[in-house]
Amino acid sequence: MKTINTSVLGFDVPVTKVPENLQEAITSAGGEDNLVRAFLNYIRFHRTNTEARALVAERVEKLTGIARDVKMVKAPTKANPDNEREEWNESEADYVKRALAEHGDGASLTPEILKDLTVEFNAQGAARVAGPRKLAQVYTKAAEQLLANEAKLETAVGMLEQLNPGITIQRGEDGKPTLESIAAALKANRERVEREANAALGLEV
Repeated sequence: MKTINTSVLGFDVPVTKVPENLQEAITSAGGEDNLVRAFLNYIRFHRTNTEARALVAERVEKLTGIARDVKMVKAPTKANPDNEREEWNESEADYVKRALAEHGDGASLTPEILKDLTVEFNAQGAARVAGPRKLAQVYTKAAEQLLANEAKLETAVGMLEQLNPGITIQRGEDGKPTLESIAAALKANRERVEREANAALGLEV
């Protein structure tokens, strides 16, 4: 056993009887079963659940067509001191609650949200969670182009909903499709096209 320091509230607090090998860890946990249980719970709460939340949020976005809020934050670089990047502006929990409420019948989506949704237990490395992708900007720009072309807007909206079952493009108080909803639908449409192309090639990806 050894002593280490843990930093809390600006103070380094000594922690004694810290295991240095497997046998000491088993003794400290009060038995092998307790150690395994503690290990599994730690990974589940700090990694597995993190990945599961991200997957559920992505599936909700795909099915509802309602995008998760992002914000621009300063991220200066040597080449560009004014550089900015996107960050999530709401947690997965807040987003899913909002999206399902705006959708109006979130309970009906539960089977589709959970369909073939799995998370692999993995204790190595950090949780694999994607932040707002730069690709999202592509969908936003494409959505802006559609909104600016009133002659083709409704036709495009109809095609997106027809080609992507489960997608319903949300409309604002003015009756027009929202930018975020069109962007999310365009993203879902691209993913569908890629899946179909891979399936035609015999690829399971």
